[in-house]
Amino acid sequence: MIKEREGFYVLDNAIEVIADAGKKESDVKWVGNEKEKMTWEQFKQHADFQYYDEPSCVEIVLDLMIVADDWYLSRSEEYGVEEWVFNTHPVEPRTSNPALSLVTECSIKERKRILAKRLYNKKYRENKKIAKKRAK
Repeated sequence: MIKEREGFYVLDNAIEVIADAGKKESDVKWVGNEKEKMTWEQFKQHADFQYYDEPSCVEIVLDLMIVADDWYLSRSEEYGVEEWVFNTHPVEPRTSNPALSLVTECSIKERKRILAKRLYNKKYRENKKIAKKRAK
């Protein structure tokens, strides 16, 4: 007897993630990617099919988004497992910082290490030149 593969319905899965986040289907403005879009109603007709979450290949395009005013769902795949990820748009902070750090602590430490090495090498070369002059 052949075991039937268990799959997920794209539409049901998306609706479930929306509901789990406490949101409603009526909040959805559009579905698509950065180049093309469709309405939620068009998506509902188009996405009512079953897919199989297998490690062999990604079945649902990863740039697909379901977008509302203050949230969106995006696709994610890790170790062969595909899923919808609920995202909220970032909230603008009240604090302004014109000197906001753009590099990581690791990068800062590496830059300091390189500068220290250059400084050490420069001093070493200068001391070597001074020693040569004294030797003459």
